[in-house]
Amino acid sequence: MGFHIKVRQHRNSFIIFKPDGNPERLNLANPNEIINPLKTIAFIGSGFDIRSHYLGLAFLPVKNSRILIPYKHRRMNQEKAILIHTPSQSDLLPMRVEIIPDAVELMQLLKTGKIIHYLVVDDELPRPSVLQIKERMAKVYLFVIKISAFSTSKEPGKKLQGEKFDDDRVRATDLIDSGNEKIELLSQNPVFLARIFLRNLELAKVKSLFLEKSMKKEDTDFIKTFLEIMIRNDQKKPELQKAKKELEMLTSYVEMLSLMIEKRLEEVSEVILRENNRDKIIFYDYLIKRYKNESQIREEQIKFWELEAIVKTRLDEIKS
Repeated sequence: MGFHIKVRQHRNSFIIFKPDGNPERLNLANPNEIINPLKTIAFIGSGFDIRSHYLGLAFLPVKNSRILIPYKHRRMNQEKAILIHTPSQSDLLPMRVEIIPDAVELMQLLKTGKIIHYLVVDDELPRPSVLQIKERMAKVYLFVIKISAFSTSKEPGKKLQGEKFDDDRVRATDLIDSGNEKIELLSQNPVFLARIFLRNLELAKVKSLFLEKSMKKEDTDFIKTFLEIMIRNDQKKPELQKAKKELEMLTSYVEMLSLMIEKRLEEVSEVILRENNRDKIIFYDYLIKRYKNESQIREEQIKFWELEAIVKTRLDEIKS
């Protein structure tokens, strides 16, 4: 579908970029938020079995606005799935999937600060253990699987009802679709990626690159030079003439990114106050939120909050 997912494991978060290069916003309570928590679902009990490529950090299929977490149980003769609602339009979403042997180990893990968002237990779990879980984890989503009616026959397991999972396809598309996008796995150099995307006029990917990749000032200088050459269009290529406005927008974005990298936040404020283009201001807001979340310095965070307020005021002014 052209979605690009960036997972930041050390921060337990992820960002989804839509085909147009803009971040997808999944927090309905705060539509300005672009960074999403990486959630964990845990199956309690040795009776559960999860396919190996769905364990740990996994990219799970999404169908009809539902995340599907396939699982089997020793008393089931077919694969089932836990369904979790999502507002995302992507066909894959990241989650952590774990199996915990029993409720005792679960309680020990909670003492270490482990956070679990969804729990799956079977109806063999003793009622006192269920009550203990509910008391200790009041906000967790608890799924109780009724397995008492399932057959324990030795028939070969069937695929998940209503869905056809192709193991090879899912593994191959966890992060990318196919074709030229494989280049993203071959290099972490943002300048190299920018040149490839610009050469192919994949301009939405360049925009995503500015929000996704860590860059240095010299990286932005190189990319700005590439953009200026394309805008100048010395060879009068019609495809470049047609893309001129988008290339000029990307130039504005990379200039703002350069200011952010150097923490020239007063100049960032001045640019926003002068700007009348709503799309540019919205993109600047994405950059502000990204660098605010990455900042570990309280004074910087305060300045970013002030910039967010300036963005909101400026957008209101343009709207009126």
